[in-house]
Amino acid sequence: MSDPYDQVAYVSRPFWQTHPAHLAVLGRLHGLDPAPVESARVLDVGAGEGGNLVPLALTLPGATFVGIDLAAAPVERGARTVRELGLPNVRLLQMDLLDAAEELGTFDYVIAHGLYSWTPPAVRDGLLDLLGRCLSPRGLAYVSYTALPGGRLRQVLREAMLAATPPELREDVPAFLARSRSVLALLAQGRPVMTPFDTAVAEEARRTLEREENVVFHDLLAPFFEPVSLGGFAAHAARHGLVHVADAGVVDSWNLLLRPEALEEAARLVPDDPLGRENLVDALRLRTLRQSILACAEASPVPEWAPPRIVGCHVSSSARETEPGTFELRVGGTLTLGRPEAAGFLRHLASIWPADEVVDDRWAALVAELFKYAAVGVWTVPSAAGRAGERPRGSPLARLQAGRGDPVVASLDHRSIQIVNPGVRRFLALLDGRRTREELAVEVGGTREEVDATLLHLEQLALLLPG
Repeated sequence: MSDPYDQVAYVSRPFWQTHPAHLAVLGRLHGLDPAPVESARVLDVGAGEGGNLVPLALTLPGATFVGIDLAAAPVERGARTVRELGLPNVRLLQMDLLDAAEELGTFDYVIAHGLYSWTPPAVRDGLLDLLGRCLSPRGLAYVSYTALPGGRLRQVLREAMLAATPPELREDVPAFLARSRSVLALLAQGRPVMTPFDTAVAEEARRTLEREENVVFHDLLAPFFEPVSLGGFAAHAARHGLVHVADAGVVDSWNLLLRPEALEEAARLVPDDPLGRENLVDALRLRTLRQSILACAEASPVPEWAPPRIVGCHVSSSARETEPGTFELRVGGTLTLGRPEAAGFLRHLASIWPADEVVDDRWAALVAELFKYAAVGVWTVPSAAGRAGERPRGSPLARLQAGRGDPVVASLDHRSIQIVNPGVRRFLALLDGRRTREELAVEVGGTREEVDATLLHLEQLALLLPG
């Protein structure tokens, strides 16, 4: 079978959890001294067409970026994007990670998203060997993987979908995907009499049906799919000279999806083994994804956050206050703040978004608390996004993507932004800084008020450079 990533394009997009400035903040909170992001060397293993790497290179011009991938087609697509943007600080290379360690050098940050659980044992071992060899002494690595025990639910879906299409027929990818979606639809219906397990499988099938076909193909129908526990992953990393620091998903790190009394009981049952306790918590919440941050074995991360260590970092928030003290969060859900000073601080951040504030001693503890709930973002570098001036400028990458007609573009705060309206995409592509607002209104055949409203919308999506 040919490389699946050459057969079906995997839509490569930014993941804010992988941003080196986010990883550096978590490293600081856990007592480490990560390398400065502004001048870092960053490696993305399994970079595809660079959808996660190129936005970083755009907003961190003083850093150096290298992406490697085994599949030729996505690397060539990404290289075209790099050439069109004229970015001198990023290279995309077709390369087998098993051959990469010696010739690439060392890196301060390494990203391996969507790789570990979807490759054979030799490649998983090779990935961690690569990290152990190329990570600088102050370096941090990000590795995502399907977690146990929640990953068992996805294994049920996978086995059912594979059962519907014999191996000899799977080269017909459209037919393979169509059969697989039919199976998911059957699982989503459940049984006439549902057990709790049936309900969990049906809900997972419904969520999977909402995912893009290329994601289902590469995540659940890949030749290899191996969920792993945190303890198992940490032990594997340790054999390659690496230590587990934290999870890059902040809300997940604090397990805010569980009842407080469940967390207290888990701590009582497993008091002296942090990884064992986390394995228990993963079981209690049927966790399906881990985003582990690793450091060199010589590092000594502390288990608890030290909020004073984020003084000097940058904090921002796009939370929207729906009623006094209650805020709608960008990641979903709401947060109600009972303390007036906390609500006032979040209200202020929302009023200056997408700009940020520098964290000082007065606010470090509060910022850390809001960070736990994903009410704010905390970074070691200032925001690249801003408010539109008289001659608005959009992100060069987002303008290129919008000009190609891509429905999803990369924001300047490293997120994927869906723009359904073709007119808004065409408008974004025009924002090269050469046109005034009045000239834009003439160009699109609209009013100045409509232009201002669209610019405000794009500001809120962190797609515009400071005016």
